[in-house]
Amino acid sequence: MEIDVILSHASGGDGLTVWQEYRGYIVDGGPGFTGTRHVSLSPFRKELLVQVSAPELASLMAEAGYGDAANTNALSAFDVDNIMLSVAELYADMSRGAGIDLYWVNRELNPLPIGGSVSYGNGYGRPDAFRYDGQMFYEPDPPVFPNDLTGTAQIVDDLPLLNILKLPAYRQLFKGEDEIFKNEITNNRDPSLKGFIPVVFKARAAMIEARDGNTYAFRSNLCRAYLLGNVTEQGAIILTTNVSEENPFAYGQQHYNQADFISFLAWAVAHEIAHLIGCDDMLNPASGSLMGLRTLIGGTTISSTELSQINRNTRKGVTQ
Repeated sequence: MEIDVILSHASGGDGLTVWQEYRGYIVDGGPGFTGTRHVSLSPFRKELLVQVSAPELASLMAEAGYGDAANTNALSAFDVDNIMLSVAELYADMSRGAGIDLYWVNRELNPLPIGGSVSYGNGYGRPDAFRYDGQMFYEPDPPVFPNDLTGTAQIVDDLPLLNILKLPAYRQLFKGEDEIFKNEITNNRDPSLKGFIPVVFKARAAMIEARDGNTYAFRSNLCRAYLLGNVTEQGAIILTTNVSEENPFAYGQQHYNQADFISFLAWAVAHEIAHLIGCDDMLNPASGSLMGLRTLIGGTTISSTELSQINRNTRKGVTQ
C-alpha cells in the first residue's frame, strides 16, 4: 500500500499505485536534474507526472515578429528543461514548496490543423481562419510603448466574422477560446502516458476585432488551466510569446530580461498545475503565494491555505 502522507495536504497518496511507483518511468527531468533517465518512484513520497508539449525555439522566433512590443531577446532564452527544473524544485521544496517530486517528459508541439479561408467581403480576409499574420494591437493601461507589433497569432475568436455569419454558423467554425485550447490539449496528449498531466506551450493567441474599417488581432491570455469536460481536454496552456511581451502592456514596466522571462514562465506552469491538483485562485493572497498575483518563481512560496487544497488523488487531466 501507499504510505506517502503530508499532513497539510487535502489527502494522503498521490494517485499512483505501488506497482507504478516501483516500476518507474523514463523521464526527461525532475527535482535537481535534467536529461533522460529511468526513475523509480517511492511510496514514501508524493510524486506528480507531467507531459510537456512545446514548439521548437526556431518556430517561436519565426512567429514573434517585430515592433516595439516584440521581445525576441527574452524569447530567445526559451528552454523547456530550464523552466520545468524550476517548477520541479519549487514543488519538491519542503519549506516553501509542496513536498511533491515532479517529473516531466518532453514532446514536440503538434499544432492544430489549418482552418478554412475567411473573407469579410471588403477585400480583407486570411487563408487560414485560425492563423493571423500581420499587425496586432494591444490595449495597455497605462500605455508605455506604441501599439507596434507585426507577427503571427493563433486566432481564438473573430468578432467581425461573427457579425457576418451570425452565431449558429459562426460557432461551427469558432467555438471560443476555451474549446480551441481544449482541442490543443487533446491534440497533444500522448495516449501512452497514463497518469500524466498535460502542459502545452504555445506561441501567441489573439482575437480579431475591427478598427478604423480594418480588422486586427488583439492579444489574449498568458496562461490557462482547463478543469471541466472530458478528462482528455483537461490540462494547462502557456502562451509563451504573449508572456515575453506582457510587461509593457500588463504592468507598464520594461520588457522582461531573459532570466525573468524564464522565471515567470516557470511560475505560470506551477500556478496552472496547482489548479489541476485542487488549488483555487485566492481573493486575498499572501505576498508571493502561488495562487495569488503574478510573480517570479524564485519569490514564490506555496502558502498553508494552498497546501491544504492539494489533492493528488483527484488530479485533473489524467487518463488511466
